[in-house]
Amino acid sequence: MGVTLVTGATGLLGAHLVREGLARGQALRVVARTIPRRSFLWSVKEQVDVRASDLCAEVPASLLDGVDTVIHAAASSSPGGEDAEAAAARNVQMVEQLVPAAARAGVRRWVQISSVATVSGGAQPVDERSTTPRDTPYAKAKRAADLLVAARAGVMAVTTLLPTFMLGPFDARPSSGAVFLALRAGVLRHFVDVPKNLVAAADVARGVWAALEAGATGPYLLGGADVPLREFFAEALRLLGLPAGTLEQLSALPAEGAGEGSDARSFAIVRELCTPSEVRSTRAEQAFGYQPTRDPFVALREHVEYLSKARLLRLATPSA
Repeated sequence: MGVTLVTGATGLLGAHLVREGLARGQALRVVARTIPRRSFLWSVKEQVDVRASDLCAEVPASLLDGVDTVIHAAASSSPGGEDAEAAAARNVQMVEQLVPAAARAGVRRWVQISSVATVSGGAQPVDERSTTPRDTPYAKAKRAADLLVAARAGVMAVTTLLPTFMLGPFDARPSSGAVFLALRAGVLRHFVDVPKNLVAAADVARGVWAALEAGATGPYLLGGADVPLREFFAEALRLLGLPAGTLEQLSALPAEGAGEGSDARSFAIVRELCTPSEVRSTRAEQAFGYQPTRDPFVALREHVEYLSKARLLRLATPSA
């Protein structure tokens, strides 16, 4: 395997992809406009080829010189934010710019890091035959990006990997961690108790590299354990030092655009987060031996601890 380009290298999954790639002796090039000191990438920046580039703009040819494989882990989301639609649209813009550039440069393999959100809007449990995205801007945009990549499958070997809700350290630009920030700030005040598949980002990263080494193509779900959201939130609130009764349980997902003021933002996050996702990763297990080993509740604790130590999150009180 030649040079592998990793996008989103300062993010949660990107950090673990870089960590795992270096452990496997891979030659890595990463895209990062800035490298926060709190990120894992900062600690290994001398071991990788760092390039600054705006993936929503024209891609310089030099970014892809000598690249054999692209792992596209960069993503944009803002659930509950005023810019949710614009943030989601950037997921399509990045693919529109980077995929044609990769094809022109002779890139051989493309790994599209998608999301279970693109297929978990219908019947449960979810598998690779599921095609209905959740009814959210992020899910619809990621689904559109996946289809753009799939259209290039004749030019590059395409592997689409769909992780579930990822947890763990190194969330330097909070993605999953945005949930904990919203909880701590009192922005997220509701939840719906549904099964949610949780997985350690470290397990997903190992799965990505295993899929590459096996030459696997097509879509694969990379999940962990199905957990009732009441248990997830109970532990999250404990770790954050917040009272157990902080969240109001709803009987069903709020309708799109429901609520006013602070309720509207909380409901928007609930719509993104509290859609059920019971996941089976059987296809990945059979194709390249995917086997998650990390307890998602351990990864949850590590996630909160990282955010606290990085001064991205202030705990209410020390958790027991």
